[in-house]
This record gives sequence, structure tokens and C-alpha cells, in this order.
Amino acid sequence: MNEKIGPTVLDRLPVVAALAMFEELESGFRMVKMLLTAIENRRDTPRPCNAVPESVLSVP
Repeated sequence: MNEKIGPTVLDRLPVVAALAMFEELESGFRMVKMLLTAIENRRDTPRPCNAVPESVLSVP
């Protein structure tokens, strides 16, 4: 008389673990995207006027 009516918690465990891993992966991708966006934005910003030109810094 011990019939399973539906999936038990142990049956759902792999699905829950996969979802948790996906969440971690997604948050990692989001962090990398934010970092790349910050680097891209930094590259686009003009340097201040008092910055030393690269030609002065380069040694012949």
C-alpha cells in the first residue's frame, strides 16, 4: 500500500541542483558583462587635459 502518488523531494533534487547551478552561472555572466561594459565605457571617456601624452612617455 506504499504507492508513490507524485514525485518526491529526492526525485526533484537534480532539477533543483541544476537550477541553482544555472543561477550561479547566469550571475557570473552578468558580472563579466558589467566588467566589460565598465572597461568599454572607461575607454570611451576622454583623458583629462593634464594627462601626460604617450609620446612623452615613450623612450626612443
